[in-house]
Amino acid sequence: MGNCFTLSPTARALSISKKNKALPIETTFQLPSPLPIWPSGDGFASGIINLGGLQVRQTSSFTKVWATHEGGPDNLGATFYEPSNVPQGFFMLGCYSQANNKPFFGWVLVAKDDSGGALKKPLDYTLVWSSESLKIKQDGNGYIWLPTPPDGYKAIGHVVTNSPDKPSLDKIRCVRSDLTDQCEAHTWTWGPGNTSDANGFNVYSLRPSNRGIQAMGVSVGTFVAQIGGVVSPLSNIACLKNAKSNLSCMPNLKQIEALFHAYSPWVYFHSEGNILAFISSNLPQGGSNDGAYWLDLPIDEGAKERVMKGDLGNSQVCVHIKPMLGATFTDIAIWVFYPFNGPAKAKVKLVNVPLGKIGEHVGDWEHVTLRVSNFNGELQRVYFSEHSGGTWVDASELEFQNGNKVVAYASLHGHAFYSKPGLVLQGSGGIGIRNDTEKSKLVMDTGVNYSLVSAEYLGSAIVEPAWLNYNREWGPKLSYDIAEEIKKVEKLLPGPLKSAFEKFVNSLPNEVLGEEGPTGPKMKKNWIDYGDFRAEREKDVEEAAIHPHSKKRGGDIFWAVALACTIFPDLKETIMEKIEELVSGVMMPLFFLIGGLRVKVAQIAYNTSWANVCLIIALAFVPKKNKALPIETTFQLPSPLPIWPPGDGFASGIINLGGLQVRQTSSFNKVWATHEGGPDNLGATFYEPSNVPQGFFMLGCYSQANNKPFFGWVLVAKDDSCGALKKPLDYTLVWSSESLKIKQDGNGYIWLPTPPDGYKAIGHVVTNSPDKPSLDKIRCVRSDLTDQCEAHTWTWGPGNTGDANGFNVYSLRPSNRGIQAMGVSVGTFVAQIGGVVSPLSNIACLKNAKSNLSCMPNLKQIEALVNAYSPWVYFHSEETYLPSSVSWFFVNGALLYKKGEESKPVAIEPTGSNLPQGGSKDGAYWLDLPIDEGAKERVMKGDLGNSQVCVHIKPMLGATFTDIAIWVFYPFNGPAKAKVKLVNVPLGKIGEHVGDWEHVTLRVSNFNGELQRVYFSEHSGGTWVDASELEFQNGNKVVAYASLHGHAFYSKPGLVLQGSGGIGIINDIEKSRLVMDTGANYSLVSAEYLGSAIVEPAWLNYSREWGPKISYNIADEIKKAKKLLLGPLKSAFEKSVRSLPNDVLGEEGPTARWWLIRWWLGLAGVVFSDLYSQSTSPPPTRDPPHGHGLKEIPTPLERTTPRPSLPPSLAVPDPNGLEVTHPCRSRPGRERPTPRPSLPPSLAVPDPNGLEVTHADLDLASPNSPNEFELAKKGSPEVELGLEVVEPCRLVAEKILVAEINLK
Repeated sequence: MGNCFTLSPTARALSISKKNKALPIETTFQLPSPLPIWPSGDGFASGIINLGGLQVRQTSSFTKVWATHEGGPDNLGATFYEPSNVPQGFFMLGCYSQANNKPFFGWVLVAKDDSGGALKKPLDYTLVWSSESLKIKQDGNGYIWLPTPPDGYKAIGHVVTNSPDKPSLDKIRCVRSDLTDQCEAHTWTWGPGNTSDANGFNVYSLRPSNRGIQAMGVSVGTFVAQIGGVVSPLSNIACLKNAKSNLSCMPNLKQIEALFHAYSPWVYFHSEGNILAFISSNLPQGGSNDGAYWLDLPIDEGAKERVMKGDLGNSQVCVHIKPMLGATFTDIAIWVFYPFNGPAKAKVKLVNVPLGKIGEHVGDWEHVTLRVSNFNGELQRVYFSEHSGGTWVDASELEFQNGNKVVAYASLHGHAFYSKPGLVLQGSGGIGIRNDTEKSKLVMDTGVNYSLVSAEYLGSAIVEPAWLNYNREWGPKLSYDIAEEIKKVEKLLPGPLKSAFEKFVNSLPNEVLGEEGPTGPKMKKNWIDYGDFRAEREKDVEEAAIHPHSKKRGGDIFWAVALACTIFPDLKETIMEKIEELVSGVMMPLFFLIGGLRVKVAQIAYNTSWANVCLIIALAFVPKKNKALPIETTFQLPSPLPIWPPGDGFASGIINLGGLQVRQTSSFNKVWATHEGGPDNLGATFYEPSNVPQGFFMLGCYSQANNKPFFGWVLVAKDDSCGALKKPLDYTLVWSSESLKIKQDGNGYIWLPTPPDGYKAIGHVVTNSPDKPSLDKIRCVRSDLTDQCEAHTWTWGPGNTGDANGFNVYSLRPSNRGIQAMGVSVGTFVAQIGGVVSPLSNIACLKNAKSNLSCMPNLKQIEALVNAYSPWVYFHSEETYLPSSVSWFFVNGALLYKKGEESKPVAIEPTGSNLPQGGSKDGAYWLDLPIDEGAKERVMKGDLGNSQVCVHIKPMLGATFTDIAIWVFYPFNGPAKAKVKLVNVPLGKIGEHVGDWEHVTLRVSNFNGELQRVYFSEHSGGTWVDASELEFQNGNKVVAYASLHGHAFYSKPGLVLQGSGGIGIINDIEKSRLVMDTGANYSLVSAEYLGSAIVEPAWLNYSREWGPKISYNIADEIKKAKKLLLGPLKSAFEKSVRSLPNDVLGEEGPTARWWLIRWWLGLAGVVFSDLYSQSTSPPPTRDPPHGHGLKEIPTPLERTTPRPSLPPSLAVPDPNGLEVTHPCRSRPGRERPTPRPSLPPSLAVPDPNGLEVTHADLDLASPNSPNEFELAKKGSPEVELGLEVVEPCRLVAEKILVAEINLK
């Protein structure tokens, strides 16, 4: 490469041997022009770099050792070389390999010991692989050896020979461990097949595991050869490290100028495109993407139009210089600014479609990055940014102009950069965004006018312009309606293409849609990121979450006619006319013929073209499409995910569980489906993950009921510790649908893997064939990396309700859940015949074995998450008692009372600093409203304008998810209303109390930051709702509805009856003008995993009552209510109220509900669905209590799951994956909730174990389980917990049922 590549005589002789067709690798690539003589400086382009105890050179002088002419990329084989002409004192560290499908362009480093003991000979060699048994074209046999390093040393590469004899120990050197860094497999170079085989032999190029400006890992140019899946980072081979963090080899200012003059790109714009400009200004410095500032075009329409078009003559690019790969390379990032990004165009099959305003936004930054070797200044690779991604292209595949200047092409309107002209379709399946590039007369030489804006390693030598540190939006958020723009476009498309087009557009990132204003270069991920920036784009951009739900109906003729009608509008009218002729000229005469009338054939055909008649008849017999199942629609959040601020592991795509790396994938292939049975009797669909990344393996299939839009995922895993994963020994057929007499797509077969000893199956394999699956299809996981799991939601069974003695499919979840629990949901399912046993013995979930919390969001990422998803809360139009901030409650007269000193209440400081800290529910202190009646009335009503929500961030499900609990405080809870059969009954003062805490909890995936579920607290219970069933507003912000007076949260407006048997508390919810944007004013009060980064407010650790004990007469309130009821209802109403114990009626303190239930159930407590593990009945189906109209739901019971390591008496309730944190709401009309001593508005009750208990975890028979109460009332066996026996479920259910009906 450059001027330094030479072939040895042996290699030259080999290269001139006759071949049928020259391979690309037989041509050596050189830059079009010789390298210039670089200006003088310290170490740049000096040929040698000192890494600290080790000097290294980059050599491209090789001797060919062995080659194969089949396998690998394009099935052209690969060639293996060893460095030649190694300078005196330097030693080879490993051989080089390259696929044959590209011109030769490679190098390796050779090293010299500069400190004594940095290099040592290997002790021996291990034969990794030989080609002796290989039946493909090859130049003799090849042997690949791994050096055995001495203790304290590492092998850096392999030795390749063409002889079975071990290489000389003097041939290669190993490097002392402190001078090395971890590395990972990168690009697939070769394998015997034309695609990589996860279980076969493969050769990969290497790169450091840690990359970026500050990372010191050094690429050596060697490769790794191994049999089986890729393990990352590698344990048997390392890369080098710049141990002294030496930056003297980076270019100085004069050298930067010379580099830019040599390589600065020529950029060609489309002949129809707008041009660019450069902007700088006196802008606010620093900050974040917080919406406080943004830039926009001029107000004057003429000026706006002019600025939008930019000015090519006044354009200037911005240059950022940064060290890469341990400062052995220099990256020259060339940023181009456009004042405006134009509208996009789509290609839908054969139709080109303008997308209206979609794609338009003010301000657009794109870049080309040149990677240059610091050994000699030679250009190695170029990165072309393409919207939110990009592509690295080797110098050997670039186009050059005027010497070594790179040519880049900017796409029409969107400005994405490409290395070649033409059309690039950003999408798949013939549908995507058009990126049109061409070589036109609109061209810019970036080297003519550029500004060096940053080179951090040069310190004060470069003064960054003020605009570079403007960290806000470079354009406003656009207000056009994406849905409206889609509708306009869909009018141009035939029916079958409309849904496919809409699905595609909704999957586009913000950068393409243009709704959000972009940030400047310094806020981009790749300003400091490693060289790959984003995953390199494949030739065809993969579409996310592909799964073939829809059936092909009508065949190719349907599509042909539909497309023809689009392209030729007149044809549509012709076909419609022929349909009319068919009816009048064919069908009606046929009818009369059947009726006995005579009609001539000529009259039947009359003026109809028989070709058209045949077409219409064919179309007439196309089966009518049945109503689409909900699952045939894939759910996507309304807006694309933002680019999250940088951090450790959050939203990085991979989480390391300790010996096992996992990815979350939503890309599936449909395997089998049934169209009956399961929830709503709509059947279920079974999938297996597709497009599994190299080195990762499926752990189980995914299933989903057909009654919801498709929205699912599973984890795929990669062995990170050697032996974490193993193939199953065999399969057991659990069940097949062969004898099933319902609608199904063929037959389905569900198999359970038989794991090796010491391993666990994590999921099932589903097939549509009776043949056993391949043992290579799935992996089992080593037992120490797994945890117990349990059946959760009923997904499917042949009937429309679960059959305790039949076949059922359930989703899975870890048995132990909560902040400290490390069980990880995998997304798989369990299929079994007979009752559910919990925990399961034949299937496990994963475990975060290293308790790794690095994938949790940092403060900037938390801010971005709240900004993206924070709910809009709608209050009832008649709501009197609105929320406020806690400090507003204190400042406006809330008082602290102390037992024995009731006559001397104390005003509370705004921060609550004078509240007693810690303590317990001992009645020693409580809060109350102001004494003055006017002030009391005002404080009771709250102040929506001064409201502030409190946010608690916590890890869940082994830190693979983040829960964002958003707590809302109300100074007062209003009176309740009951529904007794057909009569609505006001309950007087029942339900009134001072202080009320409610919350909405957002569950976000730590793999990608996507919202998965939301928990709506409903009095002392709550409901989880999948993201696919939520209402959104302003992008991805969730909508929540607060009930009148009681403030319970629901996901839909309407009327919810909390009770059963036609008697219960009314929850009225509606969308009114009273609305709160929780993201506008919030306080992050706790995130325990961040340690001291969050200082909890003093009031959070006040653990006593937030309201006084209520003193009204319950009997009087009941009498008032009875007056409104008919005779038969009076006794039922009174009986239910009278049966309540005094402690529930309000004689106990604010945490009475929680401690009461614990007392009732003995020790830790059990919810009825937990008892099913003791019985043969499956958990009842739950219908969410959301939606319009009246829904009847039972009042919730609190559920607990004892942790195995604790005695049942000390168990912490966390069955739903939310650790139980809050205020156990008191019964309506009773004393108030108390926040916990050391946790946030988890505001949880003090737990005797010192573990957090959150009320959200209760999922307590959350108000969506009517059947639980019915089952409970029929009676269940006593359940033994620890050494004590819980009261029979029937009695417990009666007590709680009565309490809820009458008090709520």
